[in-house]
Amino acid sequence: MNKHNKGMTKTVLGILLLVICMACNDVNEQDYPVLSVDITRQNVPSLFDIFEKIEIIPLETTDSSLIGGAGSGRFFDHHYYVLDGLSNSFYCFDEYGKYVRTIAKEGPGPQEYIHAIDFLINKNNRTAELLSPFGFLYTYELSGKFVDKVKLPNIVPNYQEIFFLNDSLRLLTSSTDNDVDQLYVYSTQSNTITNSFYRENPAIFNFNPSRLYCYDGSIYYYKPLISKVFKINQYEYEVAYSWDLGALSPEKVKLDSDITSERLTEMFLNAQIKWIYNQQFQNDKYYYTLLRHQEDQKNVALNVFYDKRDNRKFIFERFKEDLVFFPFFWCDEYVLSTSTKYSTFKAVDPSVLDEENRNKLKEMKEDDNPYIIKYYFKKNE
Repeated sequence: MNKHNKGMTKTVLGILLLVICMACNDVNEQDYPVLSVDITRQNVPSLFDIFEKIEIIPLETTDSSLIGGAGSGRFFDHHYYVLDGLSNSFYCFDEYGKYVRTIAKEGPGPQEYIHAIDFLINKNNRTAELLSPFGFLYTYELSGKFVDKVKLPNIVPNYQEIFFLNDSLRLLTSSTDNDVDQLYVYSTQSNTITNSFYRENPAIFNFNPSRLYCYDGSIYYYKPLISKVFKINQYEYEVAYSWDLGALSPEKVKLDSDITSERLTEMFLNAQIKWIYNQQFQNDKYYYTLLRHQEDQKNVALNVFYDKRDNRKFIFERFKEDLVFFPFFWCDEYVLSTSTKYSTFKAVDPSVLDEENRNKLKEMKEDDNPYIIKYYFKKNE
């Protein structure tokens, strides 16, 4: 082979290698599941197509445990922990709903907190960490003993959510302006922000807050108008999976870069924005999202269960039993939801309960605390 041919061979091989590398990079960029769903074709299940049984856990109503029905909850070590936004208290109930103690409450005292908006349970040292949007982190033992109050770094004017990354790191969310990140890695050891990422118009956050959830030891982040769901670690974020709603995907609506939350709300109420992602969860069996849409001056909620095993989809506003579904916690074994005093929609009915739980429901009074609804997934068939 002459020198000219050898040179041509090297050139061709170089081009081929470049094309292969570009193709590999393109695959890596799209190397995540895309969940295609036609939400115009509903597939309404019975409760018992997805769940094996439903249990209710009434949260005991006492003078010391009056819950207004707003806030957030966690389940850990056979106890429910409830941060109630109306009573401004942080409660502990046992697995049967019996009131155990008030761990902390809002107030001006040195061991009280100033308006907590979110919390986490540190399973390693058995403490609760309560986040104030005004930039404070309060720590209490689960027994109720005050541990510490820390002023968070004054980088942003508010913090919204807190999640556990590891012993010394927390993930915080914030919503400020276009030139500031919205995800922050916070070190409890040095009281510093060690990393931050993800920028977007904060009007979207204020219009319908973004959320975090945990699955299989990882944290996931989602936005109301973005079909991609991101997996977060202390260094970066990457796309974990994406929904594809076709022409009804929120991204199909063109938004101005300087759009306000008021304008977004107007577009949603006028159905210019067709659907938004209101909730996202997953476990070993399902991807799940709760979509919201405005129709004839009525807010419509649409549940989507996407089966990871066979790509089957359940798409419905209510179960066949005419019951709504609004979960706040998922794991592989069960889902937790809660009743509310102010909803006209029914989440549970005696007909779907066994005798023991029917009796619990029958004994509930109108002015009692909300109750937890626990849905147990069907076991693998």
